[in-house]
Amino acid sequence: MKNTAVTIIVPVYNVESYLEKCVESLMQQTFKNFDVVLVNDGSTDASGALCDTLAQQYSQIKVVHKENGGLSDARNKGYGLITGEYVMFLDSDDYLSPNALELLYGFAKENKCEVVQGGFYYAYPTYLLYDNRWFQPNTQSFTLTKEEAMAELIKNNYVKNFAWGKLYSSEIVKQFEFPKGKFYEDSFWQHLVIDKVTSFGVVPYPIVYYTQRNDSISGAFNKKSIDLLQGLEQRFLFIQKNYPSLVTDMRKVLLKTIRLHYSRATKNSEPGIREIFETYLNEVADRIKITPFEKFQIKNSILQEISSLPKRIFLRIFGKKAIIIKR
Repeated sequence: MKNTAVTIIVPVYNVESYLEKCVESLMQQTFKNFDVVLVNDGSTDASGALCDTLAQQYSQIKVVHKENGGLSDARNKGYGLITGEYVMFLDSDDYLSPNALELLYGFAKENKCEVVQGGFYYAYPTYLLYDNRWFQPNTQSFTLTKEEAMAELIKNNYVKNFAWGKLYSSEIVKQFEFPKGKFYEDSFWQHLVIDKVTSFGVVPYPIVYYTQRNDSISGAFNKKSIDLLQGLEQRFLFIQKNYPSLVTDMRKVLLKTIRLHYSRATKNSEPGIREIFETYLNEVADRIKITPFEKFQIKNSILQEISSLPKRIFLRIFGKKAIIIKR
């Protein structure tokens, strides 16, 4: 029996209207040496039964049913069923292009990469959007060193924070579980994985269709958004200890994100949300030594918005426009 090249872990929670399309995109891959782990995370709709039906239909699929514990817990549950040299995480409402695994796995093996990131479309009901600020659809694939990949993760340009859409060395992934009970879990996790690579591949060709939903956690702002700040704070402390040359850039990103979230919190009508972010700001100011002036800037974000207005106007007029493809 040949070894499995790729294991794809798909957490499933109340996605009965999306799951079949996701799985069909996997079964239509031009690269065939993979298996799929569907982790039913206590769905209350027909998703669990659909997982079983799909497993009966396709021999490559294994199903795990568990009590609801969130996305991180579902991904972690799939760790025990990883058989592949590489592992991919795919959200159950997203789907892949037919050549996705062929491109990622081929590049990983050819260039001895522990991680390879693919490009993606934002998939709306009537159109696809490709963010071409950093890549064109025909940009050539390339590799980064660990230090380069970490620097790009901080910038969030070439290297993206999300766990999905990448091929990871299973040996590395198994060292780091996702933080249970946290939203924006990738911000706690991604830098730990990149710290273990020697070669990070980027294949900019859009191979993932990232479905845009109105009820998406990643697109919403509420008290759960505090987890993103906590994840980035942990990343800052990690960078401070292990990558001193990147501390300044990471600090700027963290402070900018805190400022953005604090501003949103002050405008949010959800009871108690302003107090939550006010408390966090006071606590994080001690932990990462935020100066009184920096704190003033965070609390008075309107000044930053005014000062950045000329740049935003320039980019709106002369900056690259995203590529939109009608469906």
